[in-house]
Amino acid sequence: MIDGQCQPVGDAKAGNFPIAGSTPPPQPVKLTGSQPCYAEEVRRNRPSYDYLTSNGLNTQAGLAKAYQKAKSSDWRVSLPTDAVEVKADWVPIDTIVDWLAANHVKKTVAQVKAQYYTTVSGGTVYGLVSFHISSKEIPNWVWASFEHQANPGRCDTMGCYDSFGAVKPKILPAAETSANGQYGNCAKTPAVAKLFKAAQLDAVWQNYCLKASQIDFVAKNGAPLMLGDSFTERIAAAVPIRQSSCMACHASAAVNKDGSPFTTLLSSNPMGKVTLPTDTVSVDFIWGITNLLKNDGQ
Repeated sequence: MIDGQCQPVGDAKAGNFPIAGSTPPPQPVKLTGSQPCYAEEVRRNRPSYDYLTSNGLNTQAGLAKAYQKAKSSDWRVSLPTDAVEVKADWVPIDTIVDWLAANHVKKTVAQVKAQYYTTVSGGTVYGLVSFHISSKEIPNWVWASFEHQANPGRCDTMGCYDSFGAVKPKILPAAETSANGQYGNCAKTPAVAKLFKAAQLDAVWQNYCLKASQIDFVAKNGAPLMLGDSFTERIAAAVPIRQSSCMACHASAAVNKDGSPFTTLLSSNPMGKVTLPTDTVSVDFIWGITNLLKNDGQ
């Protein structure tokens, strides 16, 4: 989102959203009505912000210095354990109505406004369709993706898993021939309901479900672990869920000697354990540094 305006989806996706029955990776279809678009925002808490700015990691010159420091000492870019970063994806309410209708879910504008957390920007009302939280509680961060329960294909390909917050802790993916269907609500456990009540959360948050969390690159059997959001990765980033791993993607975040972002590994949609080239320096799983450099004009 730039200057409060929702930007159209890139040319590769042409503003299209997948529909029910399409075979993964989803075959897109042009929605009727106004041009579909989405907006994405990334926010970080004060400990995360303070670490980045105090170490000069918000400029290319500062990253070049960090590169030299990391190469000449034991120092590494490593955020504090209380650092938290959040990514959120927003879609105009009218587009959500069209998207759901294309997938055989009929809702009015009023219903969508009532069932989605909303915000207004540039005169357009947006609904929150997904969000992702990263917490530096462990060295490789804790990764957790949440989606609105009505997102078409919410549990496709990898399923949905929530052993603490959902009454139904495991939802298996539907057959590929039934892609982009509905998986029902995610009724909350008494433990989570108690937390919601204590925090005085609005009832609208009952409609958001944990897709899954990730704390390692591979499973016990050595297979690369998947974690991908049906909107954030599959639609916004055009990365199939089968090739999505929050941890592996962010582990490839690094900078070159001149402080410019190293992005080569992204084109391969990395899965499993990631090994960075020796002539780069890790920036502790933070791709957001790329945007910080853009905002800084470098």
